[in-house]
Order: sequence, then C-alpha cells, then structure tokens
Amino acid sequence: MSFEYRPFDEKHDVDAFSTAVAEAFAADAKRVPEWIKMAHPKNLRIAELDGEVAGTCLYAPMGQFFGGKSLSMLGVAGVSVRPEFRGCGVGKRMMSAAVLEMAAMGIPLSTLYPSTMPLYQTVGYEMAGYQPEFEFSFDHLPVARMSAVKKAGLQVTPGGEADHEEIRQLYRQVARTQNGMLDRDVYIWQRIFKPRDQVGRIYCVRETQSGKLRGYVILTQTNEPDLPDWHQLNLICMQAADVDAWQAVFAFLRSYQSMARRVKVNVGANHPLYLAMPEQRSNMKMFECWMMRILSVPAALEGRGYPLGMSAVLHFDIADDLIAANHGKWILQLTNGRAKLSAGGKGDLKISIRNLAPLFSGHVNAELLAQSGRLQAEHAIQAVASSIFAGSTPWMPDMF
Repeated sequence: MSFEYRPFDEKHDVDAFSTAVAEAFAADAKRVPEWIKMAHPKNLRIAELDGEVAGTCLYAPMGQFFGGKSLSMLGVAGVSVRPEFRGCGVGKRMMSAAVLEMAAMGIPLSTLYPSTMPLYQTVGYEMAGYQPEFEFSFDHLPVARMSAVKKAGLQVTPGGEADHEEIRQLYRQVARTQNGMLDRDVYIWQRIFKPRDQVGRIYCVRETQSGKLRGYVILTQTNEPDLPDWHQLNLICMQAADVDAWQAVFAFLRSYQSMARRVKVNVGANHPLYLAMPEQRSNMKMFECWMMRILSVPAALEGRGYPLGMSAVLHFDIADDLIAANHGKWILQLTNGRAKLSAGGKGDLKISIRNLAPLFSGHVNAELLAQSGRLQAEHAIQAVASSIFAGSTPWMPDMF
C-alpha cells in the first residue's frame, strides 16, 4: 500500500476532510468547513493510502511558556483515521510524518491532547502537563465587595472587540509566570472571544481615572439539567494584574449569585482564585493531560527559561529514533540562568526523547523518572536535573 502525507487541497479535500473529522469526533460534517476556515487551510494535512483520504491532521501555530520564556510550539489537533483504514498503521505513519515535517520547520516543541496515548508515545510524545477543571458554588467564592473595589480606584465595565488587544497583552504578561501556559495565537483567541454555540461576554477591570486595563473576565452562562431554574457561570478566560484587580474580579463574580448556582472554570491549585478560597469545599479534578514532543533538543533546551542565577552542567545521552539530529550526547551548560547546549560530553543522564518531555516541562522530576525506569543517572545527577527544570506545575486552561 502506498502512503502519502501531504498539504490540504482547499479545492478538492474539503468534503473528505469534513467526513473524516465528523466520523472521528461525532461532529456535524456541515460545520467542519467553518473550523477549516478558522484554523486556516494551510495548517491542515491529509494522509492518503493508495490514493484515498485515510486520515487528517491540523497544526495550530502558537507558543508555550516554560521558565518564563515563550518557545515556538505547534499544537496538533483534528487527528483522525477513517474507519475503513483503522488498524492498518495509518495513524502511526501519519504522526511520524507530522513529527518529521514539524521538526524540519525548526519548531522546538509540539503539544497535543491525546485520544489514545500509545500512538503518540511511539513517535516521542509523553504527558507533560494537565488541564484542570474546577467547580464550586458561589458561597465558596472569596469574600470581596464592590465598595472596596471602588475605593481602590477600580471599576468593572462591559468590554468588546476594542478591548481584545489589551486583553491579549495582559494575558501574556501573566501567563509567562506559569509553566505550560500557551502563548496564544489567533486560532486560540478566536475560540475564546467567540465560544462555540454560546454567547461570550467580556468584562474589564479598569482604573477609574486612567482607564488602564488591570483585569478581565470572559464568560458564558448555560442552563444545566441538574440546576433547574438556575444557571451555571462558565469562566472561559480571566486574568488580573495584581491583588486589587483580583478582588475586583471576585466581587464581580459574586454579583451573579442571585441567578447562578455554580461556577465552572479551567484553573488549577496554583491559581489566584483557588489560593483565595476561604475553604476547601470545591470540586477540582485533572480534566485532561496534554502530551508534548521535543522536536529540536538544541532549540528547546537553549530557548527555555531557567532559575535566575543558577549555574550548573548536565551531560545528556538522548535517544531519539525518529529525529536523528536529536540523538546522541549533549552538554547543557547553565551560567547565571543562561543556557548553552553543545554536542558531546559524558552522557551521565540517559533518557529517551519521549521521557525528556515531562522533565523539560517540570511535570515529573528526575528522581521520579528514575524510579519509574525512564531515566538512568546517579543520584547526584538526578538532583541537579531536578533543580534545573524545577518550577510551577505545568498546566493550561485551553483545549485545542
């Protein structure tokens, strides 16, 4: 059987792509062209087997923050294999081709949400962070009052398209402090500003005198079967620059409690909302794990941020069966938090490209990887590696 992995042809592939996506994700094929337009046809890929469309794939260009720095990243989504071609190895061949193509673009990282993990593990992806889901009732919100917000010189006002650029800038300012957060591109922001099948509303926290943006909330309201006569408040995205702005956000959210009974938001335990909760009576879960693939060892290790002032040396021996340029021994030299990578060295720390991903992101430290048989190094080397990649637990609120 002949296999080809190629760019999407907007003139000829729309129907086949739409059908494949609809079959895989139980979607309405008539709505897939809208998604194609939003994602941009140039980012779509087709896998053919003997001249027939057998699978699909989508690249979502963006960035991802690690150690306070944004690295270029290609999100992978829309991975599907037509039912009649399943079990023929199309998925692995398609993802192998995708990894090689992305690496050839010079992109350091690729991240995705897996429908099945083994497929992606075979081409070098591994769990590297998570998307949390947080639900709570309004009486668990931090106590905050609008009167105090006004005294702080702030106000909450409805927002719109004119506020989008300021919102993006504030998000990026705050997101860089959390490992794993996306440096969002147009594709992700479109999904935030215009939630599918829901009415999204924007509210801005601004300084009363200057009008400077200090925080924002983007939300939707939905009726849920288990909340008769009431509704659920869904926080699509929210950020604040400081404690006063967060108090304004909390006070604003409390104003919905006369008609809403529950709040749902994708934030984790290392978020200002959770840290401000007066009691641990909310429901938090690890909703989805995302996987990451390091496409370029030099670009990833030199581009990531590290603890300021840290100086250390780590000798890697990295196994990558797919991307030859990553395979072999490397020396990571940190000088006052600045990284330089060079080929060679002693190879004190042996690790596969797949298991390098959770170490790199800070999702799993070196000691735990060693205990799991995923890393081989002496205890002192493990401790150095854990210190180098230490940081906040990697997570993101976004699904793609």
